[in-house]
Amino acid sequence: HLLNTEGESDDLIWHERWALAMRLQGKQYTLPQGAIGRQFVATLTNEIQGTVNYAHSSERIFVLCATVLQREKMVKAGIDIRRLLQKRMEMWNHGKYDELLQEAIRCDRQMPTIHKNHEDHNIWIFTLLVMQGKLRRYVLDNRLGRREHSSTR
Repeated sequence: HLLNTEGESDDLIWHERWALAMRLQGKQYTLPQGAIGRQFVATLTNEIQGTVNYAHSSERIFVLCATVLQREKMVKAGIDIRRLLQKRMEMWNHGKYDELLQEAIRCDRQMPTIHKNHEDHNIWIFTLLVMQGKLRRYVLDNRLGRREHSSTR
């Protein structure tokens, strides 16, 4: 748990928070439209403005996005997502940055890890593309693209 103790600069603390936030898998909610989305954009704008004005470090911007938008395994319905994001933005606005970071780390640990080079995962992706007709479309588009390219010579 990060604490602001005497002798430590605010920038150092934010750098430590940033380092922890960047270890997250990056599974985040898409920003919802409406009041919650506008509220997040306003908060983000304030953080960017604070960085531009040298009021605080740029790490705050990344920590805000990584923690507030972090997915939670059991929260999937739109209304529940908006409620969760609202709660997290209130935590941010009340300066509960370390609590928010700890919650994001907890949620990240609950999310399944996807191994990008895992053979079963590649087979699953291939099957999904075939079932959706996207693989066929990709092959046909490439063939068509080659024909058009060769006919222009």
